Amino acid sequence: FFFFYFWDCFLSLAFPSQPAQISNPPPSPMSGLAAVVDSDLSEFRGLQSQISNLRQTQQKLMQQQNENDMVKAELGRLQAGKVYKMVGPVLVEQDLEEAKTTVDKRLEFITNDLGKVEADCMQKEEKAREVADKIRKAQTEMQRQAKEEVDKIQAQAQEGQI
Repeated sequence: FFFFYFWDCFLSLAFPSQPAQISNPPPSPMSGLAAVVDSDLSEFRGLQSQISNLRQTQQKLMQQQNENDMVKAELGRLQAGKVYKMVGPVLVEQDLEEAKTTVDKRLEFITNDLGKVEADCMQKEEKAREVADKIRKAQTEMQRQAKEEVDKIQAQAQEGQI
């Protein structure tokens, strides 16, 4: 009987029915900065992805522009003659002047699209630079705060408070 009483006492001391309340430390200012850096990093990655997509679009448009420039040069060499246009699996005869006009219009559209893509790309790159600067400043601030905390702890340790 004594053993069971002793065992019950031991268990109640070792594993109390009410767990000790551990207070959460106050949130540090660094946790707020870390959240800002995380959100800025995700924004930066999104901008980089958009810039990459815009550059791919720009590359495709430049390729189309080069192809159409070559077609325009070939059409310019023709004095007269028949020009054929591929429509699906069929070659259709087309007037030379009509073909030149079509190629010129296509080049105009491609040039306009290239300008829009380049402007969008420059805007996204500027925004990415701003976000990168913001991230750098927040990281520098976090490093400064961490150094202050370390210095504070070291000062307390030297004073014998820890």
